[in-house]
Amino acid sequence: MLFSSVTPPPRANASSCDDLKIIFARGSGEPLGGSSAAAWQRELDAQLQSSQLSYSFYELGSAPQAGAQYPAVAISGSTDGVLTMLGALFSAGSAYDFGDSVAAGVRELQSYISTVSAACPETKFILGGYSQGAMVISRTLPDLNPEQIIYTATFGDPKLYLPEGAGLPSAACLGRAYSSYRAYVPDCQAYLGVLGGYQPYEPVGFTGKLGTWCNQDDIMCSSGWSLADHSAYVSENLYYDAAVKIRAAVRSAYPDAWATPAATSTHDLAILLDTTSSMQNMIDIYRSEAERLADQVYASGGRVALFEFRDLQFDGAPVERCGFECSRSEFLQTLATIEVDGGGDAPESVLSASLFAMNTLKWRPNVTKTIVLLTDSGYLSPDRDGTTLAEVVQRSLEIDPVNFYIITTSGFIGRNYTDLAELTGGRVAQLDDRVSITDAIVNRPTVALTAPTYAGRVGYQFYFAVNSPSSDLRYDWDLDGDGQFEITDTPAVLHAYSTAFTGFIQVRATDAAGLSSTMSAAVTVTTATEPAAVITSATAQLGAGSATVNFSTMHTAKLLIALDDAVLGFLDPSLHSAFTLTDIETGSVLTLVPYNAAGQRGTSVTLKLGDAKSSTDSLSPDPAASDHPTTSPSLTPKAPNAGAPPRHTNL
Repeated sequence: MLFSSVTPPPRANASSCDDLKIIFARGSGEPLGGSSAAAWQRELDAQLQSSQLSYSFYELGSAPQAGAQYPAVAISGSTDGVLTMLGALFSAGSAYDFGDSVAAGVRELQSYISTVSAACPETKFILGGYSQGAMVISRTLPDLNPEQIIYTATFGDPKLYLPEGAGLPSAACLGRAYSSYRAYVPDCQAYLGVLGGYQPYEPVGFTGKLGTWCNQDDIMCSSGWSLADHSAYVSENLYYDAAVKIRAAVRSAYPDAWATPAATSTHDLAILLDTTSSMQNMIDIYRSEAERLADQVYASGGRVALFEFRDLQFDGAPVERCGFECSRSEFLQTLATIEVDGGGDAPESVLSASLFAMNTLKWRPNVTKTIVLLTDSGYLSPDRDGTTLAEVVQRSLEIDPVNFYIITTSGFIGRNYTDLAELTGGRVAQLDDRVSITDAIVNRPTVALTAPTYAGRVGYQFYFAVNSPSSDLRYDWDLDGDGQFEITDTPAVLHAYSTAFTGFIQVRATDAAGLSSTMSAAVTVTTATEPAAVITSATAQLGAGSATVNFSTMHTAKLLIALDDAVLGFLDPSLHSAFTLTDIETGSVLTLVPYNAAGQRGTSVTLKLGDAKSSTDSLSPDPAASDHPTTSPSLTPKAPNAGAPPRHTNL
């Protein structure tokens, strides 16, 4: 494997000590300075550059440290570490290269921190790692001094451990007992990484100094099997999400190192501008309003996008003129070029444009999200391409949600815009009321749920709660997704569904001035569960430097094969009931991980590959790798009147 050529950093000394050293460990097959490391550095630099602290970045593998240099080797014969579907005969050689790579990363990280600390004892560290690099970080963490660490972030860690994900139902799926380091893990069944879990995952002394990010169906850390989710941490803006948390940790450690107060909130704002001919006499007013909104959002640390729309039948599809990557100057330059034209009748294609904008943009997690419609006309419902109001509202809620604010002329504040605003947690205003609606958008309170997803069966009690509730806010709840907030003035609710339900819950936070925002989460309540994937038998027949594994399964669509600390790839049980590993080393541990047709992981099985004198290793379920033990963990808080629980209880 070729490595990037870099100049080793000079040895730190007392006159050149940084306040912070920021370290990153890349994933399998990634080059030095690759997309993950670049996103890590870019997002952290954006959050820390306004401080008075000195800091520098170091990527593991950049230079040898005490003879160790992390190579981040690829797996499965791939140049980028992506898993492959295996045939019945394959080599185990890459697995040992992977294990050696992780070990080299651990030694380099330990040596680098030790060397810097010897010369600069006051320097603190921020650590981050993705995939294989996350394993390096989480494996090293127990041997580090927590007093030296400001924060650690892991992304897609194959060794993740979240005890609240165990059992059916899991505590996490009912909204309870979250680990303190669970920063962003939408899969409520995430329990163990695909290679098992480091237990405990959070070493003593690291509470508040560790966060883990695991995409919804990431094969490495969730209960799902998605390879795309494992490679989407950059595109899903999760390095940004981590950088915001790290900034808060740095501010807490160095409260006097900041010239400006901490931002109270950030926004993702998309402005949808009607540019049909009827806007000719008003376009300058709307441009001014768009500029004023953008200025305030940029000033708060937010992002702004700009779309224009007309009528699908006469003018074609809506157009993204400026995405969230646009700077303030780019946004203003683009806005100035907007021209009006076209339109064939009064109603415009608002619904189609709204859906297009929501699907096109990459919204950040844990920020307030807004679409502002600037128009002088009503809208087609359904739209000319069939887009319905219900579809737009559904997509809004899926994005946790996107609140719609409409600024229009008095003649169009009727029922349809009111419905769109109310069902998405927004508001409608006339042009002469735009100052107050800008205040409602930019200064409204923020609210977050303790969980992004919930899942269970009819009769289970779910615990819906606000994360870090404020006594200055009122919290109201919509538990069936109909836009009606039927439970009022409480930060937490216990609720049992009497029938199957698939949809969203919402909580609305309202301040003393009447400004409000909402947060939504997906809920799935079923009367039955998908049959669990099961390995019913597995044996290993050993030969000279090889092992032939015979297995049988039930309800299994894919079987993942891992050897020691390396994931080798998938087998299709409908095509194979046996496979042969060559180039094995005795004493290695083979792990088989079954997945059902819904992509849910079943109980893993391990086989220890002994020496050639042992003819067979038989089925050995791994208790530590069991994703769904037969006994559920205790769930807290306990529901009142457990024998005959109420349908819902305010807490």
